Amino acid sequence: MSLNNLKYCQPEFYKFSEDSLFLANESSKLIKDSFPKGFSIKGLDLCSGCGVVGIETMRQLEDVSFFHFLELQSLFKDFFQKNALFFLDNDQRSKVEFYNSDFDSFLPNPNIKYNLITSNPPYFKRENNRLGLDERRNLCRFFTGTGFTNFLNFIYGSLDKLGVALFLGRGSEIEGEIEIFLKKTPNDFEIIKHKSIGLTSLFMGRFLDK
Repeated sequence: MSLNNLKYCQPEFYKFSEDSLFLANESSKLIKDSFPKGFSIKGLDLCSGCGVVGIETMRQLEDVSFFHFLELQSLFKDFFQKNALFFLDNDQRSKVEFYNSDFDSFLPNPNIKYNLITSNPPYFKRENNRLGLDERRNLCRFFTGTGFTNFLNFIYGSLDKLGVALFLGRGSEIEGEIEIFLKKTPNDFEIIKHKSIGLTSLFMGRFLDK
């Protein structure tokens, strides 16, 4: 099934790729294969955009306590709400919440730890690439300055000890920063390259001391 066939509502300035479906499929498969039956998902779709990754992941899982969607650009909220209404049933919709926030300001509940974090974040760093004319599109494609490091720190601080984080990226852009991040982090956490699809890699983060 392709995104075109699924008919997700998306803004004209930025269309999400098949990578989003790949991430959703791999996330749900990993949960089904690696966690006990009845394991209840407390999910977060980080840099969620219009919600494709989180919604598609939810549709493939049976037991979801809640799923939060965190997106920096407020204009995506309307697209998310339309997609949730179209693709999720009443019970599923009662378990989702869209948050328009950056990493530093996101405070849904200080006691919440997520056991599944998915993310199809910006792939590129601004200092290494040419920016486009549309700043809304640039925000979808480029991390600014320490943006990727903040992204990793947020995952580390928000992930449950028994959970898993899955995110996409271009190895050449981010592997050096991942290595630096892990050197500064206690030896209780790992980030590994789980799979690749073309130039894009699926990275998995998880705690080692469980």
